[in-house]
Amino acid sequence: TDLLLKAASAVQKDLPETDFAIWIIGEGAERERLNEMAKSLGIENIVRFLGFQEQVAAYLAASDIFVLPSRHEAMSMVLLEALASGLPCIVTAVGESPAVVQEGEQGLVVGPNAVEPLQEALKKLLKDTGLRQEMSQKARRRAEDFSEEKMGLAAPSPRAQNDLPLMLSAMSAILSRSLSRPLPAS
Repeated sequence: TDLLLKAASAVQKDLPETDFAIWIIGEGAERERLNEMAKSLGIENIVRFLGFQEQVAAYLAASDIFVLPSRHEAMSMVLLEALASGLPCIVTAVGESPAVVQEGEQGLVVGPNAVEPLQEALKKLLKDTGLRQEMSQKARRRAEDFSEEKMGLAAPSPRAQNDLPLMLSAMSAILSRSLSRPLPAS
């Protein structure tokens, strides 16, 4: 997430006319350091640390882009939820993320530990509404590839799809194209 904060700072400087906010959902030992980093980068006005949220679906529905800037990741459930919500995704090329998000189809895949590629991916999706819409449609279709039926799970999950409480050890971020867009009610 530190990579995302650095990239967002650069995007804000490169695209000053672009109104966007970053919502960071999840808890972790790095939260205070990241909060201080946002302040030192001068982006505390666009970054909101929301902590653990049971109703992640509401935040996904209110967002335009999903970013998973992990340095280490297995199969991310929140990434699958973002796809199912129709969000174009920016992921780092770690773990299963590049297999889930196909470069240029449902989103963009960038190398881990590098700010500039993440910055360029953010700028690309923030500036191109048509590309976001195209990726959004493909994201929903891609999420179907990971349904319980297609994954061969014996029984449906007892949790409702839109009420999935996520225990995030790492933080994930979602971007809203408008700072004026209200946060979903918690």
